[in-house]
Amino acid sequence: QFEIKSNFYDGYFQKKFNEVLRKLRVHDRFADLIYSVPDQSSLALRPYHHLQIPLQLDKFTFKQTNNSVPVIIHIPSNPQIKGTLIIRKALKELSEEGLYFEYKEFINIPNSQVLKELTEGDILVDELYLNGPGVLSFEAMCCGCAVATRHIENSPDVFQPPVVSINEDNIKEKLKYLISNVKYRNELIQKGKVYVREYNNVEVIVKNLISKLDVGAKADYYPKYFREKFDPKNES
Repeated sequence: QFEIKSNFYDGYFQKKFNEVLRKLRVHDRFADLIYSVPDQSSLALRPYHHLQIPLQLDKFTFKQTNNSVPVIIHIPSNPQIKGTLIIRKALKELSEEGLYFEYKEFINIPNSQVLKELTEGDILVDELYLNGPGVLSFEAMCCGCAVATRHIENSPDVFQPPVVSINEDNIKEKLKYLISNVKYRNELIQKGKVYVREYNNVEVIVKNLISKLDVGAKADYYPKYFREKFDPKNES
């Protein structure tokens, strides 16, 4: 559905088509409200609301570092799924072309260290394939980083986070601009700080959930892919 060229999921996603479809149809049949996101709802039939990621904001320390040499952070939970090889390649080429930055990559570190590194960093480069931003990206906004990650730019108004939308084709160009343009980067950082307070505060999310249940609010997404474009020959 999202026309991703790389088989980034090979050897990782083990669920069978019918298992996923059966679970989804239970939701379709019995749920009063459905909260989800597009890349886990390609097979959905019913409209659904955007699943905002809840954060306990007092857990985070916001710090806009303004490092003279920007610090770029990448913390892949799974390098294959996040596109780490492509991210490394793009940054290596930018460095060889004379762009100054410090690159830090961490794998399998505790969340306490994640937050510490984000607080001292300037830019988080998150992921290239799954449609974000996800938890790590929003944590980075809370800590004072500008975020580059894959994002569906025609998402509904309720999900327009201030991120640099990257994919395997445009990552080098987008990161070059983000690294070299301090004014743009600082604007993103400030917008991220405001955004998480408005959309990711756990108290706000719960209040909105309850209010939508009471009034039957209009959905954010009306899925069409399964009805109109899905090819049954691809079932496995």
